[in-house]
Amino acid sequence: MQPFLARATSLLPRAGGLLLLIWVCSGCRLGGTYRPIAHYGLDCPAGVAETAAAIEGTLQVGRFGSKVPAGTRMLERGAGQRLFIDEYNRWADDPERLVEREFLRCLAERRVFANVVDSDADTADLTLGGTLLALERTEDGQALVSVLVRFENPETGEISASRVFSNSRKLTGATSAAFAEACAGALDTIVTDVAEALRGCDLGKR
Repeated sequence: MQPFLARATSLLPRAGGLLLLIWVCSGCRLGGTYRPIAHYGLDCPAGVAETAAAIEGTLQVGRFGSKVPAGTRMLERGAGQRLFIDEYNRWADDPERLVEREFLRCLAERRVFANVVDSDADTADLTLGGTLLALERTEDGQALVSVLVRFENPETGEISASRVFSNSRKLTGATSAAFAEACAGALDTIVTDVAEALRGCDLGKR
């Protein structure tokens, strides 16, 4: 009995090595090739300063929230309100942060207000905030962007006006890069519409 146990014990390292080799080989065969995660920005085209005189005062672009359920992952809406969340194609940051930064950059470049500052500023005459409602590829091949924009008194927090701005762009291809580009174009149109609303309503003056 003892010689048998000794022999069986001596075979255990070999058997363990064989099992490990089988496990590694099966993992390589079943796991497939590694697919990296791609990240995309949401950069609007470079803005051009408007010819109209800037509104006197300081506009603060505050923090934006989001109601988009996919986080940084790209989202597609299919038939029957089915949502497809893409694990391998994502936004480079939380989409509401990307939208917030583009509002800040574009409104500053277009000189809608004499001064445009971010959410860390201590003083301002008007605060622009918002909530991202939609950032998705639609069933009919469009990129849809929708933002609820609020204009607030920075001292009291009282909302003076709010409105939903939406825009959609036809995708030029089936790739995620084409989707990101279309979203950036739609967001650029929304920023332009917000700038026109600011000028038309003269919301810069208290």
